[in-house]
Amino acid sequence: MTSKPFSSRCTPRPGLSRPAAPRIASRGVASRRIAIAALALLAGLLPHVPASTAEAAPDPVPVETVGPRRGLARMRAERRPVLLVVAPAASRAAVDTWWGDFGNATRKRLARGFVVIRLDLDAEGKWTPEDPPTEGETPQPWSEAAARTFITERLGEIGERSIIALFDCAGVLVAREDGDLPRESTLKKGLGETASRSARRERDLKTVEKGIEIVGLALKQKKTREACQTFTKIRAIDLPLDHPVAEARNGRYDELKEAYDTAFAVARKLEKDEKYSEALDTYERVLRDFPLAEWDDEVRARIGIVLGHIHGPVRGGGIGGSGQGGR
Repeated sequence: MTSKPFSSRCTPRPGLSRPAAPRIASRGVASRRIAIAALALLAGLLPHVPASTAEAAPDPVPVETVGPRRGLARMRAERRPVLLVVAPAASRAAVDTWWGDFGNATRKRLARGFVVIRLDLDAEGKWTPEDPPTEGETPQPWSEAAARTFITERLGEIGERSIIALFDCAGVLVAREDGDLPRESTLKKGLGETASRSARRERDLKTVEKGIEIVGLALKQKKTREACQTFTKIRAIDLPLDHPVAEARNGRYDELKEAYDTAFAVARKLEKDEKYSEALDTYERVLRDFPLAEWDDEVRARIGIVLGHIHGPVRGGGIGGSGQGGR
């Protein structure tokens, strides 16, 4: 909607007239003149305060920036989203100017909710080295190799152009700008979107962590059906494959697979020993106790084969034939 000019907002409605201001008596005019003269005299006695001093801008809100090794460790440990500023030597002056122009609203948002990582590269493209970890530092900084792998897998090789990138708390890339430094208003929108996605991702991480705990407890109690049902739910939640929670989830799958393989091997041995009734019961128990889709077909195929052994082959003359069916 187009805003109307301020003058049109002051125009009286048609058919109505604006009431005239009351006339001021002559005695009131004289009083005002005396007051103005007194103020003028007083103004001459007061020291002059420059406008620049009276309206000084507030000091910039400090925003801590860290290198990739410490920043990525904080992202994982604190589950905070990341603003990554990559400044090759050719773009460093422009990046510094861009960063210095931020208002305090943007700075406060970054300071309170984001890990800000600054990665400077020299003229040869080498990363500026970070200080080595101190004794007892938490979270422990990543190795340079791990930090380099994380960044290059998500951003590719870094050239001479600056990169401004936003990641959620799990390290998923939300947005990036290469070369063109975004306006502050654009960056603020990106920060808001990243914060929202990061909050959803954190909830997903907590859900998966809780599910991993439930699966582990169910396995200890030999409740494999409950373990599989819970695992099916948490497997559907999308997480980066290199995240520790995703790796822990994979570990639970390996434990489930080991329990399934053990139960399946028991049924298979009974089948090989031609104990078909016992094998059938065991396969059906495996099917019931390990309801994961990727194992279902294998178990059902063995059940079909065992049933064939129990009932014998079907004999007949085809469609409409008079052959005798299996028992």
